[in-house]
Amino acid sequence: MKKTLPIGSIDIPENWEDRTNYQFVSQQTEGLETPMAFGHPVHTPHTSLLLSLITLPKRTNLDQYLLTQIEELRQVLRSFKLNSRDPWVHPVLGKVATIDCSFEIQPGKSVRQLQFYAPNENPDTFVLVTVSVAESQYKNKHAEIEHLFASFQPS
Repeated sequence: MKKTLPIGSIDIPENWEDRTNYQFVSQQTEGLETPMAFGHPVHTPHTSLLLSLITLPKRTNLDQYLLTQIEELRQVLRSFKLNSRDPWVHPVLGKVATIDCSFEIQPGKSVRQLQFYAPNENPDTFVLVTVSVAESQYKNKHAEIEHLFASFQPS
C-alpha cells in the first residue's frame, strides 16, 4: 500500500498499522532536559510536542485504553505520578480525554507531561498530542501548552 506523507511516500505492507509521528521542540530554555518520548531525551532543555496516530485495540474503548496506558506508565516509571485525568476543553473538539502526569528522568529532575487524545474521523483512531516540559517550568509554560492544545486541528 502506498502511503503518502507530507515528507514523502513509501510502500508498506497492507497489514501494517499507521503510527505516524511528528515531533517538534521549542528553542532551548533554562532548566531540565525534557524527553520527546519515553527513552529518547533531547540534550538541551525544550518544550517538546509529539503528535502520534493511535488506533485502539479491538473491543477496547478509550477509557479502557487510558487505564491501560496509566498502568503501563506506572510499571515502567517508578516515580510516575498521575496529576489528573480531567479532560481539557478544546475550542472545536469540546472535552478531550487527557492524562496529566509527572515522572523523574533523573533523581530530583522531573518532567510534566500532558497527553491529549483528540478524536479523529474514525471512532477507533485518535491523534495523541503529547506535550512535555520540565516540571519546574510547568507554571511558566502553561499558557504555551494551552495555546498548543487549542491550536491543534485534526485533518
